[in-house]
Amino acid sequence: MRDYEELAADVENLNGVLERKVRDARRVEVTLASLARLPRDGAEPKTFVPVGRMFLQRPIAAVETDLKARLDRATKDVELGRGKMAVSEQRLKELSREMEELMARPA
Repeated sequence: MRDYEELAADVENLNGVLERKVRDARRVEVTLASLARLPRDGAEPKTFVPVGRMFLQRPIAAVETDLKARLDRATKDVELGRGKMAVSEQRLKELSREMEELMARPA
């Protein structure tokens, strides 16, 4: 019973983490799309990047490189999270079936 409860809590936590990672990846995609629309004429274009409670001015190319790296990491994390989630949910179903079988046995 305790294994079931712990596994159910783990699945719930994994689901929350996975949702945050998907949301973060989507936010990065939207930011990259917004940066792509900025004008690039003249000297090296720059934009502001939030750092804590401040903003730093950085070249757009550097910001895009950082964001693409974050997107790659987030995508990999989401894939790993979905794999862990599938395994945990399968184990949870197995434990649930075992508990139902135990409850169905005559005393």
